Amino acid sequence: MTQQLVLEREQAGNSESAADGIANTWEQATDAVTDAVESVKGTVDATVENVQDTMSTTVREAQKLATKLGRTFDLAEQVRRQPWLMIGGAVLLGVVVSSMLCSSRD
Repeated sequence: MTQQLVLEREQAGNSESAADGIANTWEQATDAVTDAVESVKGTVDATVENVQDTMSTTVREAQKLATKLGRTFDLAEQVRRQPWLMIGGAVLLGVVVSSMLCSSRD
């Protein structure tokens, strides 16, 4: 009977240590998954922030380009900024148009 009690106590101790081992493994697995999720979340947050920064920069640059192009093709602005060049261009255009009209009459 004593041996049976000893065996039962050993089995009970083994069961308790197995349960502790399972609990420890479960806790470690839970911690590992939590760490992985937090790491992925941090990576996603950083990526979203980088994309937002890139988009903001792209929008600003596009707005600058649109403004610059608008000024480039604004005839009144070009006359104000470069009057002599515009006068020279008008004279040249007049000569070209005049020569085309004269050559078509002949």
